[in-house]
Amino acid sequence: MSISENDIKALRKTSSRGFRLACSIGISLVITLFLIATVIHMWLCYRFAVQAGFSVVEVFSKWIVGISEPEVYLGILLLAVQRLQMALTSLAVAMILGLTLWGLLATSNRNARILKFLEENKT
Repeated sequence: MSISENDIKALRKTSSRGFRLACSIGISLVITLFLIATVIHMWLCYRFAVQAGFSVVEVFSKWIVGISEPEVYLGILLLAVQRLQMALTSLAVAMILGLTLWGLLATSNRNARILKFLEENKT
């Protein structure tokens, strides 16, 4: 099994400083947006919970256990639960993107080491 010129080009592209910088900046911006969305949704959850006479912990408990039928007619409580779900979803997406960024940068560093090894052992 030999390494083709296309493999070398791919290693150069994915181990370049520009690639790492573009991935870091791009994904970090998206992570920041999702974290801001998480804060906004948690704030809205808190505001809706206060209007319904609950705390955020009680809203979380209602989300896990379920909302009783009389509370369903309290639409503001449903809005609080919905915002809590949106906040947790945004937080999960930010965590997944963080892991993706970590994986991309680790792969880029590995590719740089492979490229360095290939260039040193070129015969």
